[in-house]
Amino acid sequence: MAAMLEIARVMTSSNEQNFTTIFVAFDHEENAPPANVAIGTPCETPQGSDDFVCSWLLPFLQSSGGAEFQGIFMLETIMNYDPQPNVQTVPEPQLFPFFFPSVHQELVDLNFSGGFLLLIHKPDETAMVSAFQQTWEDRSKSPVAAPALNINVPVSGKPDQPTTDRYYEFLGRSDCLAFWVRDPYFRCIFVTDTANYRGTMRQCYHKPCDNVTSITDEKLTFLAKVTDSVLQTTMKLAQVNLESSSSGKQQASTMTMYTTQNNLSVTSSCAVGLGVSSMTSLMCLATACILAALFHF
Repeated sequence: MAAMLEIARVMTSSNEQNFTTIFVAFDHEENAPPANVAIGTPCETPQGSDDFVCSWLLPFLQSSGGAEFQGIFMLETIMNYDPQPNVQTVPEPQLFPFFFPSVHQELVDLNFSGGFLLLIHKPDETAMVSAFQQTWEDRSKSPVAAPALNINVPVSGKPDQPTTDRYYEFLGRSDCLAFWVRDPYFRCIFVTDTANYRGTMRQCYHKPCDNVTSITDEKLTFLAKVTDSVLQTTMKLAQVNLESSSSGKQQASTMTMYTTQNNLSVTSSCAVGLGVSSMTSLMCLATACILAALFHF
């Protein structure tokens, strides 16, 4: 959430951009419907990201005259930097080297340290991944020289049930699934520090020991690098006019608080529309809690 708020703060200090950007936060990621439900009967589980797509995003795109959706950065857990050797594990360790041999070799070369960012995507998102990695590498020596590895799941377009079952840890755990299974297809990149597969989170994920006592300067520096890389990539895609930026003046923007019709408000999201013009574009940033987006009309 801190990363999204910082990106929103910087981007709303710009007076001009050619692309609309939307930031959204949702809950209920951990209570998402099973993959077979999300794929077989989308829009029938009114909670979290699934409800956002069905109740807000799809109607918005339809009412906007056929806006082209460029993609999503789904920011999940992004602060657990741990450069010590042998602290990184992987899902299905017996099969992982066969599914993703090049990534496995990179992990071997890193001595299975947790000093990297991971991008999980499909071939549809290759251009987005390249744009992000270029930005990340431009910042490789400052402040943290951590690589950005990427897992390219070999399935294009909407994943079917057998494929999702086979690659569940890569396709099914992220809120990206709510966007990948839609028609039209929404491009999405799962940005993560690998959560419970790294360091202390192997024992503390979703437990009381996951608290502020585990925060270090290195982790905060890593979080800052992830935030800045997503910010700079999004600003490029949004075609922000840097000369119009003013730290003392915040651009007026469209702010929408989104909730489900359920009285319990199982979903609470915030959408920010920036710099809409006759030639705008949609790009999405998101997390387990956060989604941000860019549009092209």
